[in-house]
Amino acid sequence: MSSPLSKYTTESVNFKNVNIRVLQSSQDWQNLVTTPKASMRTIIVPAGCDGRPDLLSLQVYGTVKYWWVLCAVNNITNPLTDFESGLRIYIPTI
Repeated sequence: MSSPLSKYTTESVNFKNVNIRVLQSSQDWQNLVTTPKASMRTIIVPAGCDGRPDLLSLQVYGTVKYWWVLCAVNNITNPLTDFESGLRIYIPTI
């Protein structure tokens, strides 16, 4: 079974001598992060997930791989400080 995000193309980027894979800009990516918020469900970040969108991704999607989707859709640029319990966030369907 392929990943829901397998249709996106990636590129390798070297950051501080570490190669990482990142999504390239595409219309599909724009659609993902600009989906109307009214069509998404919302949840409150639970206690124990402060600074850990990966844990919420595991609860919501069954994998830690989509932590960045939660941050991107909710305009969270620093999950270590901005992803706090009690915060209401949008959960996109992937």
